[in-house]
Amino acid sequence: MHTFADRGDLTSMQADVAAAREQADVAAAREQADLVLVSMHWGIHFVPAAIADYQSEVGRAAIDAGADVVLGHHPHILKGVEVHRGRPIIHSLCNFAVDLQIDEEHAARPSFREIQSLHPNWEIDVGSSYGFPADSRRSVVARVLLEGGGPPRISLLPVHIDRTSVPEILPASDPRFAEVHDYLVEITRAAGLNGRLVVDGDELVIDAVPE
Repeated sequence: MHTFADRGDLTSMQADVAAAREQADVAAAREQADLVLVSMHWGIHFVPAAIADYQSEVGRAAIDAGADVVLGHHPHILKGVEVHRGRPIIHSLCNFAVDLQIDEEHAARPSFREIQSLHPNWEIDVGSSYGFPADSRRSVVARVLLEGGGPPRISLLPVHIDRTSVPEILPASDPRFAEVHDYLVEITRAAGLNGRLVVDGDELVIDAVPE
């Protein structure tokens, strides 16, 4: 299945981003604003690595219109990282504060079974309040650092979410940090995206080198 953005919606989105960019540029001169972040509720939920065609189209269009970074959400699983014109498109941050109690009745619902079928290795954890596949335990927090008037330094902080829905930001010394890093690298490669992640202390810095 191939997907593309509605032309009218895409034009409207770009106009909104361009207007925000103009306002940010004016406000930045008065030290009131510095950058434009675009949040996108999009994507294919639970299917590992998969990116819909329209996502790169829309993400790149947002950056072309003036966005400094595009932050994706909705899939409830990490997705890869793309860089366009030196600016990142983070296709999905996964979860952070989500509580979905799973009991026997919920696990048996046909609707839940249908969703479960989207992920090949989703084993239902009855009694958990984090009713998502094991891949969804790996998450990230986006960190945007502004300093010195230069371009923002954008990095990801690896997170592990336990079966009680509690997120834990991981230090590089924790083996789960490497698991998140390796998973992101693999799904980025599998999706054919060009993002590169550089480990710097407890962060995964997005190497935003222009193509």
